[in-house]
Amino acid sequence: MAFAGMFMIFLAIVILILGALLITGTIVLVISIVRMRKRKKNGEKATAGQIIGIVIGCLMLAVPLTVSGVVAVGIISGNAALPDSTSTYESVDTISPR
Repeated sequence: MAFAGMFMIFLAIVILILGALLITGTIVLVISIVRMRKRKKNGEKATAGQIIGIVIGCLMLAVPLTVSGVVAVGIISGNAALPDSTSTYESVDTISPR
C-alpha cells in the first residue's frame, strides 16, 4: 500500500514538471516570436538569440507533448490487447443433455 502512495506522489511530481515545461516553453516561444516580428517590422534582422529562443521554446513544448502522446498510445494499445468481457461459452439453454 505504501508503494502505491509513493507512486502516485511520483506521478504527480512528473505531471507538475511536464506542465511547467509546457507553460515555460509556450512563454519562451511567444516572447521570441513577438520580439522577432517587432525587429522585422522596424526593418532589422532577427538576432541569433531570438532564433535560439524559438528553438528552445519548441523543444520545451515537444518534451511534454511527446511524453503525453506516448502515454496515450500506450494506454490505447494496452486496452486494445485486453480480451472482451463477454464469454464464449454457450448458453445453458442451448446445451443438450447427454
